[in-house]
Parts: sequence; structure tokens; C-alpha cells
Amino acid sequence: MASPQGMDELFWGKDHEDVNNWVERLTMVVEVKDINDDKLFKIAKLNLHSQAQEWFKKFNPPSADWTILRIAIVQKLGDVDVDEIHVKFDAIK
Repeated sequence: MASPQGMDELFWGKDHEDVNNWVERLTMVVEVKDINDDKLFKIAKLNLHSQAQEWFKKFNPPSADWTILRIAIVQKLGDVDVDEIHVKFDAIK
């Protein structure tokens, strides 16, 4: 069975991949298709392969929460600038 158009945003966790782009593409597709966060979590989980899938098995999230998954995978497999995150967080407060 084929995935709906745009739902096959596979992520392998390899060095040449940009996890931030993967998260952004997946988020944009589901916004267009009006899919809730619970389904988005499941779609993301299905699209993790190889190193990313192994990471997810070890991560074992406490709930099926897209926000938790998104933050964790970007922190683990992305190029995260912690100082930039703190600046943005302080700006929100």
C-alpha cells in the first residue's frame, strides 16, 4: 500500500540528511492535509529507518507526542545551536 502523497518523507539518520528539513517537510505536509498530532507522531515513526529507527527504539517516548519526538530527534540527530534555543526561549518568556 502506497503512502498518501507527501507522507513518504523517509528519514534514515545519516550524516548527509538534515533532520530539521525532514521535520519541516513532514509538518508542512500534515498541516496541508489537516492531520492531528497523534497521527503525525505515527506517520513520523513509520518514516524512521536505519539509524533513526534504532535511535527511536532506544528513545522510547513516554507518550505518542509529536512535539516531544520532534524536539528529541532534532537534538539527537540535528545540528542544534543550544545558545540559539535559549535566546528564543528567553524571548518567549
